[in-house]
Amino acid sequence: HPCRPSALASLRVALDNGDHCVYENVQAPDRYTLLADVERVESEQQMLERLRETRGIGPTLVVAGPGELDLDLSRPAAADRIELDTYRPTETRLRVSTGTNALVFVREAWAPGWEARIDGKPARIHQAGGLFYAVPVPAGQHELELRYSSPGLMLGAVLSGLGLLFVLALLAHEHRSGNPAPADPDGKGRA
Repeated sequence: HPCRPSALASLRVALDNGDHCVYENVQAPDRYTLLADVERVESEQQMLERLRETRGIGPTLVVAGPGELDLDLSRPAAADRIELDTYRPTETRLRVSTGTNALVFVREAWAPGWEARIDGKPARIHQAGGLFYAVPVPAGQHELELRYSSPGLMLGAVLSGLGLLFVLALLAHEHRSGNPAPADPDGKGRA
C-alpha cells in the first residue's frame, strides 16, 4: 500500500517502506535556536499562569531567579549560528557562535537530570517555554554539551549492589555454618 499524501501542507512523506509511512513536518521549528524575545518568570507556576493568559503568544518564558538572566539579548545576527556536532537521546553537543550573549533554546523535554557544560565548565539550565529549557551562552565561539542522567539512578544502582552483597553474605554464612538451604522434603525434586 503506497503512502497517501497528507491533507496538511506541512507534512510530506519522508519514508515509505511498503508497510509503514513516516511523515515529516517541514514547518517544524528547529530543535536548537537562539532567543532574543524573552520574559523572565520566577517559578514554574508563574510560567504556566502566563502561558494560559497569553495562549503561548509573545516572548518565550524562562524560569529564573532575580538577576539570573541579566543578559543583553539582542536579535541574533545572520552570522550567529548553532551547529549540531553530536546527538544521542541523552547527550548532545552543539557548536555555538554568537557576537553577543545568547540564550540557546532547546526543544527537548525539560526534566530534572539535564546538565549543561560550556567549554567543559558547568552551566545553568533554565526551564523555558513551558516544556523545554534554555542555556545562557556568552558571546564568542563555544561548545555546549547537554547531558541527561536519570536522577536517583546511581543511588538505585548502589542500593541494588548492596542488596546483592547482603544476599551473598547471607548465603555464604549459611554455607559456612553448615545450615544449607532447606532441601526437598520428599526427595522428589521439582516437577
